Amino acid sequence: MVDVNLFKKLNVTTIYHSFNLDNIDPNLVKKLIDNGIDVYHLGGDPLWYSDSSLVTSIIEKINDYNKEYPQYRIKGFVVDAEFYLSD
Repeated sequence: MVDVNLFKKLNVTTIYHSFNLDNIDPNLVKKLIDNGIDVYHLGGDPLWYSDSSLVTSIIEKINDYNKEYPQYRIKGFVVDAEFYLSD
């Protein structure tokens, strides 16, 4: 499990994590948020340039999670867009 004490000691206030979107652990998100750490999903895939429905699917899964656990919401989705890979 996550060592939140280390994050607190290092003054970490935001985490960007690549979740398994088919099985997001609400206990992990809760533990981070309860300790003042904002939580974002981090993702990136060169296939997104040719199929935007993949990005839409991720956003929908995060929204579904947030509806189920409104008190422990994933704050956003950070896209690791490496545009040079689309050439």
